[in-house]
Amino acid sequence: MAHIYLRFFLFALILPVSTVFAQNEERVTLNLNDGKFSQLVEKIEAQSTYHFFYDPHQFDSTKISVNVSNEKLSVVLDSVFFNTPSNYSIDKHNVYITTGKELVFELPLGFFNDENQQGNTTAAALYDYMYTNEQKEKLSDSEKIIEIGPRTNRIKTPRATVTGFVRNAINGEPVIGAVIYNETTKTGASTDAHGYYELSIPTGRNDLRVSCVGMNTSIRKVMLYSSGKLDIELKEYITPLKEVIVEAERGANITGTQMGLEKMDMKIMKQVPVAFGETDVLKVVLTLPGVQSVGESSTGLNVRGGTTDQNLILFDDATIFNSAHLFGFFSTFNPDVVKDVELYKSGVPASYGGRLSSVMEVTTREGNKKKFGGSGGIGLVTGRLTLEGPIKKGKSSFLIGGRTTYSDWLLAKVDDKNIQNSNGGFYDLNLHLNNEINEKNTIDLTGYYSDDRFRLNNDTLYTYNNVNATLKWKHTFKKKLFGEFSTSFSEYGYKVSSNSNPTYAGDLAYKLDQVKAKGDFSYFANEKNTFNFGVNVIRYDLQPGSRTPFGSTSIVTPDKIQEEQGYESALYVSDKFEVSDALSLSFGLRYSMFNYVGPHDIYTYQGAKSESSIMDTTSYGKGSLIKTYQGPEYRLSARYMLSDASSVKFSLQRMRQYIHMLSNTAAISPTDIWKLSDPNIKPQI
Repeated sequence: MAHIYLRFFLFALILPVSTVFAQNEERVTLNLNDGKFSQLVEKIEAQSTYHFFYDPHQFDSTKISVNVSNEKLSVVLDSVFFNTPSNYSIDKHNVYITTGKELVFELPLGFFNDENQQGNTTAAALYDYMYTNEQKEKLSDSEKIIEIGPRTNRIKTPRATVTGFVRNAINGEPVIGAVIYNETTKTGASTDAHGYYELSIPTGRNDLRVSCVGMNTSIRKVMLYSSGKLDIELKEYITPLKEVIVEAERGANITGTQMGLEKMDMKIMKQVPVAFGETDVLKVVLTLPGVQSVGESSTGLNVRGGTTDQNLILFDDATIFNSAHLFGFFSTFNPDVVKDVELYKSGVPASYGGRLSSVMEVTTREGNKKKFGGSGGIGLVTGRLTLEGPIKKGKSSFLIGGRTTYSDWLLAKVDDKNIQNSNGGFYDLNLHLNNEINEKNTIDLTGYYSDDRFRLNNDTLYTYNNVNATLKWKHTFKKKLFGEFSTSFSEYGYKVSSNSNPTYAGDLAYKLDQVKAKGDFSYFANEKNTFNFGVNVIRYDLQPGSRTPFGSTSIVTPDKIQEEQGYESALYVSDKFEVSDALSLSFGLRYSMFNYVGPHDIYTYQGAKSESSIMDTTSYGKGSLIKTYQGPEYRLSARYMLSDASSVKFSLQRMRQYIHMLSNTAAISPTDIWKLSDPNIKPQI
């Protein structure tokens, strides 16, 4: 009988005009006591023009008692099927009896999608017919039809905007770089660093394919009435590294305008073979094309011929000035707290500045918002432990990680007395707090502290540390405008202590502090235009060096180099514009300014700059403006599609750098210092 019902159902759907209760409904007279359902049908059909369609097996045990005179058929059937799972539908002279579902004969408005009726609600109506609310709850995400906006029979706009966040289904963390693609219109959008996306699609029924590296691809069936929000959760899927490179990144590399961008997920990096049993972010970065190591026992990077200080390394927006642990064998970043890494080798967005060669942004995980957990590991020379979990389930989370080393046993195995008499070690601590206040506001707090110390041949003790803190507020102003405000603090300092000879015992110290405030905005004008704009200000405080005696018998003369202060500020705006399906442009302008301020003494030299060639000294008071450097920085990227499988790209950028590193490349000790531009040292361009 199933094929009979299907035929009836399809027949009913194509009827141009039909009614459940006809105005001229026929009346019947019945007298039946404990009769069979088939007897009831025979009596009705005998005295009327009605014809019944039903499955006799469903009613073979049904007993019916009815006694009516000249009554409408609908009233009779209402009485017969009262408090039963059976339903009836009357179409002209045909009566259809079903169990569980009632046949629908009237087409929803907008079925034919004419010029006065944009979109349609047919899919939603049929969806309601096929499933009860309880059954809908049991459907998978790819089977459900998600309605966005209030349901109406007449959709007023041809297009609407869908916004939302893509998150990890296991821990609730945002998924960066996920692609939401509409197969019908061949348009899509990708999530930003916060998992946020905006996509303009036609109203009505749409199928959205959501995919990302390391995650299961998922389909979302959407019934769009008006602009609204759709949050999506993806489940993790680990694949071999080679397959990810070949399959997952190909489309983005061909169709995107961005050049020289390398994105690496931590799950993928952990599959790369490593030394000492611990994944190292910078060691994996060194395997990328265009990136080379500064040298052995160092984690410095040369990107496409640039020097180490020309790379901007950000850890949740806070600047890292020394990214090495333990003679460069380990990097600053604990692999258990890192989420992903983005390296811009060219085509650097206008939102970044201050370095000439590259920008590497390391993002930490937010912590599991759904359940408590932990991870750790023990290697040959290091051990680590990470704890995470919800503070308020689904809304806020914490992540705490620690790492330390026990490497002295390894130094003792080296067949060299000088090395055997040496010792070294480090530890670092990470903290991340995340709180989703509501749908429009999220607060993040990140903290980092590291301490390194090593002594060479029981003589000189080297210590250095990094301190970083970032407070970030993400706010959605309206459906098309998204903002992020952050303030960060970065400190790097080192001390070299020598006390083997009490007469010449002393300490040499250096310290650099940086405070940064920034605001970044993204405006989604339409599916072809996305604007980004913002402002940032950085204050530098440098203590270039101080020498102090150690102990009462030391004859070392105290000395201190003048401190330095400076402000670096910038405004930027950029636009990504789809000229056509083949041509896409991205252009931006960043205007940066650097102010070197007092208190400081500025020397005037005659000829070569040396102590002996100083002609004059000018003293500036606290806060006095000494020197200003400024200028525009251009960004331009273009992509032209030759075919679905190939494209041509072009990019141009102009950068300015106002802080420089002075390095003794012959030593592996942390004695490199940073120096600000001043009247005698111009910025690098």
